[in-house]
Amino acid sequence: MELFEIKIFTMINCAVYSLLMLGYSASICGFRNRIIGFIAYPLIIVSSVSYTKFTLFYIPIPVIYIGAFLIILAKFHLFLKGTWVQHIFAAGNFIAHIIAMRGITLAVMSIIYNKSLYWVTMDEGLHDLSLGLSFFILICYLILFTYKLYPVEKIRILIENPGFLKFMSFILMTINMLFILGSINYYNEQIPVWFSFYNITASIITMLAFYIVFHHCVKSCMLQKVESACRVYKEQLKKQVDAYMVQVEYIRRIRKFKHDCINIRNSSILALEKQTNQAFLNFFEEMETFVQTISSSYKEFSTNPQIQALMLHIYTQCQKKGIDFNATAVFPERLPLEDFELCCIFTGIVTNALVASETLDTESYRFIHISTSMNANWCTIVCENSFDGVIYEQGKEHEKDDFSHKETSIRTMEKILETCGGFIKAVSDSQSKICKVSVHIPIS
Repeated sequence: MELFEIKIFTMINCAVYSLLMLGYSASICGFRNRIIGFIAYPLIIVSSVSYTKFTLFYIPIPVIYIGAFLIILAKFHLFLKGTWVQHIFAAGNFIAHIIAMRGITLAVMSIIYNKSLYWVTMDEGLHDLSLGLSFFILICYLILFTYKLYPVEKIRILIENPGFLKFMSFILMTINMLFILGSINYYNEQIPVWFSFYNITASIITMLAFYIVFHHCVKSCMLQKVESACRVYKEQLKKQVDAYMVQVEYIRRIRKFKHDCINIRNSSILALEKQTNQAFLNFFEEMETFVQTISSSYKEFSTNPQIQALMLHIYTQCQKKGIDFNATAVFPERLPLEDFELCCIFTGIVTNALVASETLDTESYRFIHISTSMNANWCTIVCENSFDGVIYEQGKEHEKDDFSHKETSIRTMEKILETCGGFIKAVSDSQSKICKVSVHIPIS
């Protein structure tokens, strides 16, 4: 191949790899907005090809790698959502693969021509061809990686786990530093040919070790997610069992009332026969007292049996803690959520409201009010509750148990709502000490 053809081959593969790299990262993190999504692809093609063209063969390889990492990191932070750690992980991942594959292709050419790595690096044609082949191999690898080995869903689980993500980012930065330091040897004239075998072996072993750690982290993140989901389901099941126990207690009282009604009827007949009005008054006073007791222990909050049981459980807790609880939950038939998913949403809303209301002292007015409304397209659940007026910010008071629990509940609700196109909005007013959470569910 002529040098011009080699450079065209390299530039085309660089453009394709840049597109796949951005597309894969965007599918995990998401673009900041729709406009950026349109301009990001042509911009990254132009910048990547230009950088490769002007740095290829004219700038030392270690400097190229460091510059490429910083440029990719800046692009990701400009285009994509997420934190710096997520962007460092994504940029470091791509650079590590480029450096490893570039080292392998240079070493293979060194073995084929029986020349040292220095000789291959100083030959402009082979130098450029090694990068073009590296990009081509990485394109095939990325397609296989994306669709077969680690789909987006698995990687997103790792991206959303701060602990494992920081660990993997540290591993990637260490690998990149070792690769960059190793690439300095490419310019050593005294390096022997056998060093190429060592370079290939070291690159392969290093990347295999990385993937073993990477695979372990992904599996661990998935296991943590399953355990977290099981914990949520257990809590939900416990709340439903408690709620059903309230129903059982109500049924027991109804049965007792039925038995007492039979006794009242028999006693009333005897009173009529004896014509004692005072006995009538006594019986009816007892009956009225018992009816009031039953009425106070059972209220109708929803026509949905599961939600009604859940609301009864919360109502009982609020009565014990002196919190004014009022709820009306009426839903359309075409709601795109299962009863269990709907219960998870209500559990998250009401539990957070209950915890927040408990932070107020008993002398303050503590309340939880829930209502639902509907229009042609949306069903909206609104929960208003009192709280102490302190708003915790993520990153500052994240260690607080109540804040962590609230954040976990909101994240769980968001995951459920994402499946049906709904969303959640929370507003807290520190002056009025009122928190308002609105859940919007589309009506199919």
